[in-house]
Amino acid sequence: MLCKVQILAHLEKYIKAREEVRALIQVIQKLTVVSNPTRIFEVGTEIEGRDVIEIKQVGYEQDGGGLFSEFHVLDENGYLISSVENCPVIVDWKTIAEHGEVEKCFYCEEQPATEVKFGKPCCFGCESQEISSSARFYAMSDNQKANHVKMGLQAFKLVFEENEK
Repeated sequence: MLCKVQILAHLEKYIKAREEVRALIQVIQKLTVVSNPTRIFEVGTEIEGRDVIEIKQVGYEQDGGGLFSEFHVLDENGYLISSVENCPVIVDWKTIAEHGEVEKCFYCEEQPATEVKFGKPCCFGCESQEISSSARFYAMSDNQKANHVKMGLQAFKLVFEENEK
């Protein structure tokens, strides 16, 4: 069981690592319009030959106290693909690093970092990955754990890339 000093040390490391990851913002990744038929708009997909690049929430409060709910689905040129007005929707949000100097994931070195794992910036995909080994994970420092996971993920990546060729 961890003592209070160890817990505070881990918390301090976590906070410091979290601050090192650039400012994070939330964007809409997927918008599901609950209707018949159900319509799904997702960033990165194609609709009628146009790529969905952004989904914006542009609703506003009306003077009478009501709320006007509206979402715009935009293409790569910023043109409107679709507008969803006053419909029940399910919104899936994604946390991403703010534009500017985007920090890459320490583990895969490809995706932008959105989380912190073992004191290192990581992407959503790598954050959920676990590596099993004969090494005593509990006896390792956070830096050793991070390097251990990174090497394991890189080994898997190399094996699967060669199998695809």
